[in-house]
Amino acid sequence: MMRRIGLLIFLGLLATLLIFPAVRAEEKKTDGQMPSLTGNIEGGFRLVDVDGSRNKFREHYNLDTGPRLLNLSLNGNYRSSRILDDFRLQANGVGGDPYQNYSLLVNKDRLYTFEASFKKSDYFYNTITYPVSRPDGNQTSFEEAHAFGTSRENTDFKLTIKPENLFKLTLGYSRMEKEGTTFLTALTTAVPPDVTLITTPVDEIDDFYFASAEFSLSIFDFYFEQDYRKSDNKLNFLSDPTANAAVELHESQTVKESLQTLRQPISRAKVHTLLFDKLDLSTNLVYSNSDFDVDINRPKDQFQAVRPPTTGEGSLNKKIWIWDMEASYSLLNSLTVHGIGQISELKQNGNITFTGSSRDTTEDGTVINKIFSHTVGAELEYVPLKDLSLNGGIKRQFRKLDFTRISQFNPPPPIENPVILQSGDTIYTLGFFWKPLTSLDFMGRVLIGEFNNPYTNISSTDTENIKFRVRYRPLRTLAFSATHAERNTENTTTFFKSNFKSDGISIGYQPVAKLDLNVGYTLQEGKSFSFFSSADAACFAFNPDAVNLCGGVNGAFVAEYQARSNILSADALYAITKKIKVGLDVRNIESSGTISFHFSDLGVFLGYLWPYNLETKLKYQWITYDEVVLNANDYVASVVTLSLGLNF
Repeated sequence: MMRRIGLLIFLGLLATLLIFPAVRAEEKKTDGQMPSLTGNIEGGFRLVDVDGSRNKFREHYNLDTGPRLLNLSLNGNYRSSRILDDFRLQANGVGGDPYQNYSLLVNKDRLYTFEASFKKSDYFYNTITYPVSRPDGNQTSFEEAHAFGTSRENTDFKLTIKPENLFKLTLGYSRMEKEGTTFLTALTTAVPPDVTLITTPVDEIDDFYFASAEFSLSIFDFYFEQDYRKSDNKLNFLSDPTANAAVELHESQTVKESLQTLRQPISRAKVHTLLFDKLDLSTNLVYSNSDFDVDINRPKDQFQAVRPPTTGEGSLNKKIWIWDMEASYSLLNSLTVHGIGQISELKQNGNITFTGSSRDTTEDGTVINKIFSHTVGAELEYVPLKDLSLNGGIKRQFRKLDFTRISQFNPPPPIENPVILQSGDTIYTLGFFWKPLTSLDFMGRVLIGEFNNPYTNISSTDTENIKFRVRYRPLRTLAFSATHAERNTENTTTFFKSNFKSDGISIGYQPVAKLDLNVGYTLQEGKSFSFFSSADAACFAFNPDAVNLCGGVNGAFVAEYQARSNILSADALYAITKKIKVGLDVRNIESSGTISFHFSDLGVFLGYLWPYNLETKLKYQWITYDEVVLNANDYVASVVTLSLGLNF
């Protein structure tokens, strides 16, 4: 990681040191505008003190004590130069913050653009300590719980060559690296049930190469792109009998390791044109022929003691082609119709061999897949008035899956399992935007969808999404906004249902030039319910009446989650003098339901502007988290950040 960070900063500083003098020399010859370099740099030290659950604090903030480069921004303007026009180097959160990013851009209009970036994100999440209710009234602290601590790094390079805007040639490379540790927990088949902990360290690398070309001939615009993706994913399986190990996310004794590799070239071609100033047409073709290899070493099943460890290897070939077309036609000045169509096909076949399966035999499996899909859709956009637009549309998708798996056991006989499934999706949308006054506007959108999964008969889902927003600015210094959102999802063949609703209001006010005030309030309500049974096989038999079949049987599993949260936020910034600024920001959450808690984050800020554009900032945060039932997750944290910045 440090090599990539150093590379970006080195490139930026090298560009500054080498290009800047060269440009200055050139400007002296041409008597043009002198180049300029502006920006800011801010560094400091952060002190973090946590009393209570350090893991819960990491889940919320993941901040640590230490020095930081909080912000770096260099902007060069060389508009009269023949070498470049713009130069920009930026960095944020350097030194250990959970979200760090670096970017470099060098640009010459009508000639080239070079971009490089690096992003690092650290994630920590832990639900190991939360109980789950069972039908018998007992609670098991580790059932279906999980935890993970992972780090993801993304590196991107892109060079675009655009001589006099005659054409564009782009070359790029991206790399994603993900590592860390994840934990899963579940009940064993022992009586009474016990908890087992499965540890799966993450080690994944994904490389992506691409090249594209854009140009125009007559009334047609052409775009071609060739991509190549290479992915390597190592899956480690570890076993630890002590559930407390998950809390600290440390690794245990290695049992087995598996490796998955993917090699995927992707070709794209697109053509666009505008006919008669009324008909906008575009068509796109995508084709991919990829290979996937897997080397399996699966540990002994912790839930079925009779199942031995499994080893295996296999390969899969996948061919995909997608053709789509979009069209927009202006029937009237106020009425436009949009249409889409898509046809796609996926074919895959491969072979995988298992040794030491539950049958204690050798199994050769051949998989043959074919998925055919076509989609059509239309949308009308109507603008009856200058400040009023209405739209509505429908999209219909049909999918068919032909799936065959041939299992050749040693000893025989072979077993062939053909499956043919068909499904269709329908999505309806309605929306509007209205601005009756310069200071007032309304926006609304509704989506109603029926989604059917072609892979199984138990994944059909109905969904409704609703969003509404109003904004009002009666004065230049006063602004209001209000939002309403709903998302309802229901599985129509098994029993799963979730509902989410959010209502919010925000106010921004600047009573005087030196004072900025903002306040917001949001009420969120959510509920989900799922039901299945491990005791009755009929519950998994693709039966839409699974709830009736499984209701009341021993071993049935009910997962219910509900929450009602009141979220209040406010901030204020006041310039006491030209040199002194003070600020206050508050965030408070009161949540009741499955996990009831109180959360607050109070921050105070002091800034002082010294001569020569030097600025000192001091910020103190007092953060508390208190759960009503589980005190093991409670914490009180203090975060102090002292920084010194320079603007130039």
